[in-house]
Amino acid sequence: MTDVLEAAALAAAATPTRAADDATAHALLSCWLREVPGWTLVAAADAAAADAAGAQSPPGRVGHRLYEQAPTDSATIGDTTDVQTPYGSALAPDASVPSAQTPPASPSAPADGTAGAQSPPGRVGHRLYDQAPTDSATIGDTAGRGVGTSGARIIIPLPRWNARLIVGVRRVSATFRHQLELPALIQVGDAEPRPAGLAQLAVLLADALPGTTAEPLVTRVLDSAAAVADHLTTRAADIDRLWSAEPLPFIESEQALLLGHLVHPTPKSRGELGAVERRRYSPETAGAFPVHWLAVDRDLVRHGSALDASAPELAEALLRDDPAVDRSVLAQARGDRILLPAHPFEAAHLRAAPDTVDLFESGAVVDLGPLGAPFRPTTSVRTLYRADSPWQLKFSLHVRVTNSMRVTLAKELDRAVESAALARTVVGARTREAAPHFVLVQDPAYLTVARGDTVLNGFSVLLRENRWNQQGPADVTALTTLCQDHPYGGRSRLAAIVAALAARTGRAEDDVAREWFGRFCDVVVRSLVRLYLDVGLCFEAHQQNTLVELDGGWPVRGAYRDSQGYFHREAAHGDLTAVIPGLGEVTESIFPEELADERLVYYLFVNLTLGVVNALGPAVDESTLLSDLRRVLTEERARGGQYPATLLDRLLDDERWPCKANLLTRAHDLDELVGDIATQSVYVTLPNPLAVSR
Repeated sequence: MTDVLEAAALAAAATPTRAADDATAHALLSCWLREVPGWTLVAAADAAAADAAGAQSPPGRVGHRLYEQAPTDSATIGDTTDVQTPYGSALAPDASVPSAQTPPASPSAPADGTAGAQSPPGRVGHRLYDQAPTDSATIGDTAGRGVGTSGARIIIPLPRWNARLIVGVRRVSATFRHQLELPALIQVGDAEPRPAGLAQLAVLLADALPGTTAEPLVTRVLDSAAAVADHLTTRAADIDRLWSAEPLPFIESEQALLLGHLVHPTPKSRGELGAVERRRYSPETAGAFPVHWLAVDRDLVRHGSALDASAPELAEALLRDDPAVDRSVLAQARGDRILLPAHPFEAAHLRAAPDTVDLFESGAVVDLGPLGAPFRPTTSVRTLYRADSPWQLKFSLHVRVTNSMRVTLAKELDRAVESAALARTVVGARTREAAPHFVLVQDPAYLTVARGDTVLNGFSVLLRENRWNQQGPADVTALTTLCQDHPYGGRSRLAAIVAALAARTGRAEDDVAREWFGRFCDVVVRSLVRLYLDVGLCFEAHQQNTLVELDGGWPVRGAYRDSQGYFHREAAHGDLTAVIPGLGEVTESIFPEELADERLVYYLFVNLTLGVVNALGPAVDESTLLSDLRRVLTEERARGGQYPATLLDRLLDDERWPCKANLLTRAHDLDELVGDIATQSVYVTLPNPLAVSR
């Protein structure tokens, strides 16, 4: 079997398309292995024995339970049959799989009506599954230790198709993101396994999810892969530099996230953007463009500011102070109206949208077109940066990025100003005392357009503090860019930094990696835990919105950006409302204790901290880092705080941790920014990875 995998890998050149397909397939499979039960991991020795004997897979872990006998193996069920889809055979060889430009539809039901694999039971909406999803963190002696497991394989049964997927494993990880050998193989009945193309893989996995329609998910998966291929082609000359240990200023690192979220099935899908728009407005293609400016009747503008200056004053100053803008022409065009910036894509959307087109036709809103020096998009796509600007601009954008249409809601505008106002009180002083090496980047002002009490969300723009302007730190990066896999199999940027530090200091890489992780815990993990325990503030701090500032490669400061994810825990509500009456009540930013704990476990630990452990895994034993993390959390629990340390109890003592299920959330077409905070996403649970380090 290893020979088949190696031959398949060698058969394809390291092209952008192949690299994009592999990265997308890896992310899709990583989601599946976290979220969907029923797969089996077979240890290398057992796999080799099975191959030699020509037998079915030997017993192994299925989900988190060790079965005494071999699990059901779809390769021995019935005759070897195929099922036809509207695009031909679902099990056709790779050469006949539709390309990424022509997504296949969902497969038609097989004649015998057999059901696909079943997801675990759960609650509709929140769907925090009671049955454990698949995991392999405790498999055998090698699991969770960052060691190579070449020859091991994962078996995913596909009974609907009388087939199974076979995925080679390079490294089993206790972080629940295993390093996989690609391409995956598809085996129909007893036939010889053959490589599965991305389209085929996406069709088979999407079809196996009950209660969903395969076609929308498959379309987004292939759209994302096509986008990644374009990124790799466009930025080919930059790849060596972007994955090196050399310092990267803010905007360079922001525009270096070419692959995207490593555990999301559609990280770069932006189907609402056409090809030209995607090239122009995407950070991954090093986009740069001036924003549009709108002159809006004063009685239509709603705005807020936590600063001494109003939002209209702050926005107008961006144009007034721009040497590329003729002030006299600007004054004549503006008249008595308020100037409001807009993303060019959103401006075009607003001019045509049924609920806003009349504002342009009546002259209540005048589109002045693009004005001023270019801004550059950051990782979020909708937030724009310019080195000489005091503000970054965070726009609404009617484009679905990962799980959500990126439109800022009215409550989120007010939440941003509320948070910035809180930072200017005694609470701000307490946050700086609790976390002196961590920065909360604020969005202190906003503008939007409203008809009476109804905010027209497409016009909304937040002004964000531009901490990383031309006078800012020289080396700063979001954790997602730092931990991103190399598209062609090289080191992640974090691994490159560790290797460079080891070479410079003459130390072993595992020793340097451990120290790097310890410093990361000091400036990020301890900081966010203490803000929660001492001040009562909680943040959805994931890899994209959490950054580290580096000095000589070492993390010296953490930062969080995204007022959309600013909340406070219920236990602190009384103390905080004594400072700002009514805080969080209109903006819906008060988290019940259990929900607050759950979200921090996922965002800060499963997504962020385990992502760092996974990226350091090639250099150091993962169990060592998990032991270090457990020690940090044990020390923080002993230290205590103003509010209950239930978060630390859950992290240290619970058997399972909650985990957002990006594949299931996407497959069920849930928008995380719409609806009640407790039911916006699908959640599953994973075994507590700290258990292996006790």
